[in-house]
Amino acid sequence: MKPSNLGGARGWDVSEMSRHVVHLSPDVEALLSDHVPDDTWNATKDALGKPPRTTFLRVNTSIQTREVAKKRLQAFVTEQCERKKWPPYLVKNHPTLHDVLYLNVDGPLDVHPVGRGGERERRSFYWHLEGVKFSFEIEVIVDAMCGNAVMRGADIFAAGILAAESPMEAGDTVSVYVDLDQSCLRGTAKRYEGGKLFLGNGVALMGRDVLYTVSPQELKGKGVGILMTCPIYRSPSLSDMFGEGLALQNLPSILVAHVLDPQPGEMVLDMCAAPGGKTFHIATLMNDTGTLIALDRSSQKIARLATQMAFQNLTSTRAYACDATSCVMSEEETAAYRTTAQSGEWRWPPSGSKMKQLPRESFDRILLDGPCSAMGQRPNFRPAISSAILIHHAQYQRSLLHAAHRLLRPGGRLVYSTCTIAVSENEANVGYALEQFPDLEILDVAERVGGKVGRDGLKGVAGLSEEARARCWRFQPGEDCGIGVDGEGLESIGFFFAVFRKRG
Repeated sequence: MKPSNLGGARGWDVSEMSRHVVHLSPDVEALLSDHVPDDTWNATKDALGKPPRTTFLRVNTSIQTREVAKKRLQAFVTEQCERKKWPPYLVKNHPTLHDVLYLNVDGPLDVHPVGRGGERERRSFYWHLEGVKFSFEIEVIVDAMCGNAVMRGADIFAAGILAAESPMEAGDTVSVYVDLDQSCLRGTAKRYEGGKLFLGNGVALMGRDVLYTVSPQELKGKGVGILMTCPIYRSPSLSDMFGEGLALQNLPSILVAHVLDPQPGEMVLDMCAAPGGKTFHIATLMNDTGTLIALDRSSQKIARLATQMAFQNLTSTRAYACDATSCVMSEEETAAYRTTAQSGEWRWPPSGSKMKQLPRESFDRILLDGPCSAMGQRPNFRPAISSAILIHHAQYQRSLLHAAHRLLRPGGRLVYSTCTIAVSENEANVGYALEQFPDLEILDVAERVGGKVGRDGLKGVAGLSEEARARCWRFQPGEDCGIGVDGEGLESIGFFFAVFRKRG
């Protein structure tokens, strides 16, 4: 690596510091690339290190129309672009989904780390190598979760600033990096020498004197600490709109609720609900009528979900802490439940409490969006994944499928989904379900959402007929997931889903 021109990051080739390649162990790569053509796999690996080209938002149509939400969002985006001196961004309607808006993402842009200096003064630090002068920048380090958000358009909240090189003051222009080694200590004042990736430049709204004299907990609620004015991937920050009836959600996650097709008055189960984005979408599609049960193993997650439900005044939805792999009543318990329910004496426990079991064959619709390896999420900086974890996830998902089958009534619909690209967690589990449960059939639901986007399932998977494979929905990172209103390709994370019906 050779020194670059003045303004580069410590004199090094900036392109090497801002391009991320996902590194996987040979055994993990073998599992993830199984059944995937070589050219597709190479493109997938490249895409995993980048954010998607499109930002999608779901509109809560129970409180506002899409056109009203679009107008409000466009005004917010325009004001932000003017403040950051960016070119204008257009908010667009998704061509087939009535509750979806989207914006295109620009990048990667030709952005170089910068030296210190705001409008009030310009100060730089220099070093010399073989008689050539180079500029030092003030570095800011964020963790992987924050770095992911920055690459998808977010500014940096004060609590997310892991370290800042001294002396950083409010008003300074800073260069932001994500810690790839997960070894940077909070509050570090010296330059971090571990593995890092350049994310872009911003303006510090707080200095070290504010950031590191209080605890991270005390910083929560203090607002933005760094305004990202020149990111590598440019997209408006939309977090302030979340309380305005809008939710950032990846397109496949939005599609999942639509293909579940919940109807008002039905009995619906979200087996692994936290953090709740799909749950709230289902409740909206049901017009908040019927019964929607949301489960998760974590009591803390369920408590947060129940609080959010109460805030949104959802009366049909109840959240319970429950192990969904062992949540099915016996036949005797189910019979007793039905007797009680028919007499009108059945009462669901308070939302936010624990639930041990649910009645067999009682749910009209079930969403099983279970825990997975998350190897479709983008950008994926340094995945902490092993072959043992991949194998465990596939086995655990099969336990959930057994429970879902027992809970689904005859004629009911089951949607199985993951945010991973691993065939063992996707097509292989669909093949397993079809072999284990002869009364399940896989449905063609393309018409429900205006046509199929993404690709069919992978070929050569045991238990998966050609018809079933064609009815699977696979979203491969780097590939289009539809066409926008202006003819541009839309893109999202890696994802998978299949829709089943229980005969009877």
